[in-house]
Amino acid sequence: MKASKRRARKVSEMRLETIYLVHHSHTDVGYTHDQPIVWELYRRFLDAAIDAGERDLDTDADWAMRWTVETTAPLLHWLQIASDWQVERFLRLAKAGCIEVTAMFANLTPLCDTDELIESLQPLHRLRTDFGLEIRHAMNCDVNGHNGRWWMSCWMRALKGSAWQSTSTLVGRRSTAR
Repeated sequence: MKASKRRARKVSEMRLETIYLVHHSHTDVGYTHDQPIVWELYRRFLDAAIDAGERDLDTDADWAMRWTVETTAPLLHWLQIASDWQVERFLRLAKAGCIEVTAMFANLTPLCDTDELIESLQPLHRLRTDFGLEIRHAMNCDVNGHNGRWWMSCWMRALKGSAWQSTSTLVGRRSTAR
């Protein structure tokens, strides 16, 4: 049997045993809306996530609310305008594992070079030291064409040992070459 047929057979015999869903709101500054509208929408998303997270705070059930802050740019804006009480609620949920903050400032274009990417991660220091957030993961969604290995090396340097990174490309009509 040829090697390619053996590989195809092995792949077809593999079973998908677990699917992980990441509950988050996608950050698309400037594409769907201008910044002021995105900041307002994200304020609403964060407030709703806090309310839902508190509702399920006392359960470890798989169905309990978990939410991911996909990028730090809207979170940084929210932290400037949120009341101390809202920030305290957010931090309590983050420490309990109900809300997770990921590392990327925004969903960045592949046109960023290494220095620009690392510079975009500078707010992590403030989020970790001023707010005590543990940021171990990075997401970059809806960006086609970047080199996964290059981004991963940048993240690993900037995050000092990120546990994982997640990338997803835009699939559908907009990504089809014409």
